[in-house]
Amino acid sequence: MDLFIPSAGLGKRLRPITNYIPKPLIKIRGEENLLRIIKKFKKVDTIIVNVSYLGDKIINFLRLQKLKNLSIYKETEPLGVIGGLYNAFSVMKRNDIFVHNSDIYFDGGIDTILKSGGDLVLGLVKNGTRDVLVNDNGEIIKIANYSFNNGKGSKWYGYSGIMLIRRRVLRFFSDFHKRGKYLTFINDFIKILNEKKMNITGVVLSGVWSDFGSIDKLDNFRNFEKTIDK
Repeated sequence: MDLFIPSAGLGKRLRPITNYIPKPLIKIRGEENLLRIIKKFKKVDTIIVNVSYLGDKIINFLRLQKLKNLSIYKETEPLGVIGGLYNAFSVMKRNDIFVHNSDIYFDGGIDTILKSGGDLVLGLVKNGTRDVLVNDNGEIIKIANYSFNNGKGSKWYGYSGIMLIRRRVLRFFSDFHKRGKYLTFINDFIKILNEKKMNITGVVLSGVWSDFGSIDKLDNFRNFEKTIDK
């Protein structure tokens, strides 16, 4: 399995902090969050990190870690999660790819995702922005404004910023690569997989999860940190 950590964002909602510190290097519980994520995935084949805004700071930080299985892909401008993953296609090992956003904190395990049989498995949380609708069987009915399964949904969850892309899905990246086309947004990616009759599933994560992608959310997390670090 490969690990992809999207790290190219501008961090506009975290300014003025991100005027000088790239979002992945914000310290969470005393440690840069990018490093926290990497330590959690010690046994992956390749760690792929894309950088853009303040990218040299991230590159220099990662070089100090002396990681043998690290690939860094520099973008001239942020391309989003799927765009960054697509652009880094050449350094992938054609394994399953685990995607973990760099602006979230999650202390739980990932076994439930890894054991899922879906072609694309989204990690879902109860306390995020409720943008994923599932039915009683756990099948995803709707993501944001895109509906792709027949049936009636019963529960709303938030997308966690964590997902697993199976290696059999990567052939669609390869097809688009050969045709010189680009995928940027996750909704575009999901639409294509749905049209190809791929299995898109969601797994509700267990553990503490928090998004700190804005000043307000980071402040809330700092208050939460005080309670768990006592």
